[in-house]
Amino acid sequence: MGTVILDAELKAKLNGLNEPLDLRDPDGRLVGRFVPVDPELRAMYDWAREEFARQEAEDAANGVTRTWDGKSGKTTAEAIAYLERLGREGAAGQ
Repeated sequence: MGTVILDAELKAKLNGLNEPLDLRDPDGRLVGRFVPVDPELRAMYDWAREEFARQEAEDAANGVTRTWDGKSGKTTAEAIAYLERLGREGAAGQ
């Protein structure tokens, strides 16, 4: 993945980096979409990535392998609802 360093002019054009923005060519064709990082969501993502890596390392050290049987688990919608509920419960507990 490439990196673009923002100068002040480009940063201003990106709406202060606080909301999604479509990027279009001079003919109006969509070429991409800029979505700023939400610091709270980024922190949750970083935590989850570290936690899963830790768990996988522990499991591997103990000879545990995980396979999906195609039946157990949650749908994407169920998983999102579960995570949203956890977020609400976590916010209420603060």
